[in-house]
Amino acid sequence: MGNRGKRKSNTIEKDPLKEGGKSKKETQEKREEEGRKKDPPITFSSFIMSLAASALVNLGGAPGKEKERVDLTAARQIIDIIDMLKKKTEGNRTEEETRLIEEVLYELRMAYLAKSKFIKL
Repeated sequence: MGNRGKRKSNTIEKDPLKEGGKSKKETQEKREEEGRKKDPPITFSSFIMSLAASALVNLGGAPGKEKERVDLTAARQIIDIIDMLKKKTEGNRTEEETRLIEEVLYELRMAYLAKSKFIKL
C-alpha cells in the first residue's frame, strides 16, 4: 500500500541559477545596464553639485537626521577639491559652469564659516 495513490512527478525542477535560460548574473548585468541607460549622463555641473551636496552633508545639512553630524575637516576638503577643479578647468568651462562653481564655492564657504563659528549668519 505504501506508494499507492501517489504519482511520481514528471516535472523538471527549474535550476535556481537559471532564469529563462540566463544565469542570475546575466540577468543582474542586464538590469544594471538598463538602469545605466535611464540615468542622466554625468556632466561637469552635476559633478560639482554632487560634491557640493557631500560638503553640505558634512556641514550638518543632511535632511531627515535627528542628530546633526558635522565634520568640518571633510567639508573643508571637499570645498578645496571644488576650488582645485575651478582652477584646473579655467578656460574650459561654459559661462553657466563658471557661474555655478563660483556660486557653489561662495555658499559652501559661508556655510563653513558659520559652522566653524567664525561668523554668524
